[in-house]
Amino acid sequence: MRTSAAPTREATVWTPRDAADLYGLEAWGGGYFGVSDRGTVVAHPHASSEQAIDLLEVVRGLEARDLVSPVVLRFDDILAHRMGHLRRAFDEAIADAGYEGGYTCVYPIKVNQQRHICEVVRHVGGALGFGLEAGSKPELLAGLALTEGHDDMLFICNGFKDQEFVETVILAAKMGRRIMPVVEQVHELELIAASARRHEVTPLFGIRAKLAAGGVGRWADSAGFRGKFGLSVPQLLAAVDRLRELELLDGLRMLHCHIGSQIFDIRTFKYAVSELAHLYVELVRLGAPMGVLDLGGGLGVDYDGSQSARDSSVNYTLAEYAADMVHRIQAICDDAGVAHPDIVTESGRALVAHSGVLVFQVLGTRVFPEQPDEALVRRAVEEGGDETPQPLLDLADAWERLEAGADPIEVYHDAEHALSEGMSLFSLGYMTITARAAAEEIYWAIGAAVLREDPDELPEEFADLPDRLGDLYFSNFSLFQSL
Repeated sequence: MRTSAAPTREATVWTPRDAADLYGLEAWGGGYFGVSDRGTVVAHPHASSEQAIDLLEVVRGLEARDLVSPVVLRFDDILAHRMGHLRRAFDEAIADAGYEGGYTCVYPIKVNQQRHICEVVRHVGGALGFGLEAGSKPELLAGLALTEGHDDMLFICNGFKDQEFVETVILAAKMGRRIMPVVEQVHELELIAASARRHEVTPLFGIRAKLAAGGVGRWADSAGFRGKFGLSVPQLLAAVDRLRELELLDGLRMLHCHIGSQIFDIRTFKYAVSELAHLYVELVRLGAPMGVLDLGGGLGVDYDGSQSARDSSVNYTLAEYAADMVHRIQAICDDAGVAHPDIVTESGRALVAHSGVLVFQVLGTRVFPEQPDEALVRRAVEEGGDETPQPLLDLADAWERLEAGADPIEVYHDAEHALSEGMSLFSLGYMTITARAAAEEIYWAIGAAVLREDPDELPEEFADLPDRLGDLYFSNFSLFQSL
């Protein structure tokens, strides 16, 4: 088999621009990450290229102090910038629309419960008017400890609640904390009422509604009629009647919903907030004082930089999200003659996703060949002699046709068929390991040639080829929680 004239990638100088394009840092980095002039990854804590932190220099500095990877690098300024960006987006939307309510973001502790992260959120969020959200008893206790001395910081409590949970919330309210439990199940009304009477407190609380508008994506099942949290519309009506009987209707100040996590399509938010706002004005008409509309979480992150409606991306900007939420709530409340409520969102991943970087060692690589090993192929053919398996001969012929200028796609079709036949022969004991190795080498080289043609214009049947023939990196780390 001839290999001297094999098609090869033209020799070029690899530039930092090439690296940035290959890894898509500018697309998914949100302005917080890029490639330096010398080809290293840099962080931009304020989303500005004027300030850059070279991650390679950071890692070398850690190694000089005997701190080796895997290690998580945290950028508090990125977290603070994300929080400020969200604040500005809603402030601008509210100002542009003439909206008469306010805005608060509460950080869900469960998104990243590490103390350092939560302390940064508390410190920065205090100045921005942000708060915290707890979805379990441990998070409740951690949040109360974290916000000691910050009595005016909004603290929303979601999740299932037993008597101990509710009593802790009521006692915190009695001590002057701005804490609001959210009724997720009908029986929680009775727990709140009993605890309020026992401690002589007039509680302020919210109710979570189950919306007909379902979620989308990986966590869609957590929303809609079948969601495990929240009250259905008939239950909402019954809850209002029961609160009136308990003389606690004045305490109902918030309507809450949650339509899922990593919502990638802005239309999902629009449908949900429209339904929620209509429920809100109906509760006001029934006599509930209300005042707060909690849109829950779901604000997504463009992980792959495609700005599209798929699981790993989002098809909207932060400004668009804020403007749409404000506009729809305002329009529905104005039409009903109801005062604009304060808007709350429970954004977690959108705040912290960019602020943590996991650095780990690459222990080895597996790079698929661009040319077959000529010596290996020759050895396989010589060992086989007249009994050389036909699939190997077919692959060698396909490679020679590729050298001669044949259509790479057509050649790849033939190579894929030949390799499949070769694997069958090997499984039946009719092909040696040397012959199989040579067959794989030729197949991979043909696949690489196809990718070199134009990886962005491959036929649909080859859509998975970049993943199948992409380089493999073997790394030293285990990840069990969000960064």
